[in-house]
Amino acid sequence: RTTPPGRAVGGQTASLPDDARVSPADPSLPVELQRFSGAWDGWCGPQAPRSVKVVVESINSTGGTIAYANGGYGVAVFGAFGTRLSVNYIDGELVGAVPPGGGTVALRIRNDGHMDFINYWDHKRGCYGLLKRQ
Repeated sequence: RTTPPGRAVGGQTASLPDDARVSPADPSLPVELQRFSGAWDGWCGPQAPRSVKVVVESINSTGGTIAYANGGYGVAVFGAFGTRLSVNYIDGELVGAVPPGGGTVALRIRNDGHMDFINYWDHKRGCYGLLKRQ
C-alpha cells in the first residue's frame, strides 16, 4: 500500500530543493544499488502521516547523495524542510544523518519495488513510511 491505511496525508506538501536532479546509475553497479536511483514520493508517520519526497541524485558502490524533503506540520518538531544528504550503503540500505539534529534516515527497497522510509532519532523512536517511484 502506498498511502497510509485509512488516513489522508496531512500537513504541507514536501518540497525538494529546486536543483534536485537524478544522475542515472552506472549500469555496471549491481542491480540492488541501481534500484535506488530516481525520484520517490510518499508518506511517513502512523498517527499523523505527512508528505515525504526523496530524490536519489547519485549512487555508487558505497553510497551516494539524496535530496530529502518532509512536509511537516508547521510546528517546531514537525516543521517542513528540504535538505541534501550524503548517504552510505550499509546492509542493503542507504543511511545518512539529517542535520541539524534530525536523526538518521534509512532507505530500503522492498520486494514490491517500493521504498521503505525510516527516520529515527535515538534507535527507539522513529517515523516509518512508504515511498513509490515517481
